[in-house]
Amino acid sequence: IPPLVFSFDVGSVISVASFLFTILAGFFIAAATSNYLRHQSLIASVNSALITIAQLTKKIDPPHYENVAEAIDKYLIATLDYDLLTYHNGTKEEFNALIDAIDLVEPSDNLQASLYQNLHGSKADLLAIEQETFLTAKTITSPLHWFVIAILALLTSILLLALRDGSFVSSVLSGFLILGIFEVLELIHSIDTNLFLATKLAFETPQQVFN
Repeated sequence: IPPLVFSFDVGSVISVASFLFTILAGFFIAAATSNYLRHQSLIASVNSALITIAQLTKKIDPPHYENVAEAIDKYLIATLDYDLLTYHNGTKEEFNALIDAIDLVEPSDNLQASLYQNLHGSKADLLAIEQETFLTAKTITSPLHWFVIAILALLTSILLLALRDGSFVSSVLSGFLILGIFEVLELIHSIDTNLFLATKLAFETPQQVFN
């Protein structure tokens, strides 16, 4: 790219643009990371609730255990067909079937009746977690936010090119800084859309329930 020359003070403008970009990028990374970590924690809580439900069902109503275990397997297998942002809408049928299977569990003595309360407590926790997970799966950065961040990133990149003095070192440094700006945008997108470690969350975590 040939040297760029502007009539205004490039240093002052790039300071303001980079400052605003840093503030906005830092805010959205922090917000998206907080939302992502909560989403990851909720996924673990769902798996924990499913394991608890299966174990309690096995003690309370052994004949009905296979039905509940099969419903859990079908639900988890269905979640693997979708990404972390959309699996709630695509697995409603399997989730409702799981809740129905849990409701069919019946205790036969007083000891099982006490465990029966724990079973429905776990079911209530599962319902609450599913509702919160639906909210944390949503993206934080709106199209308007992306437009503002992209404009600031583009402006900063162009002004970085204008700061070059024609030497090889300045060109390399400008290139690395522009690459860093792009990576910041990529990081915001990956965390906000739950693509960060998506494979581990989507495939490795359910294995704990299957086992």
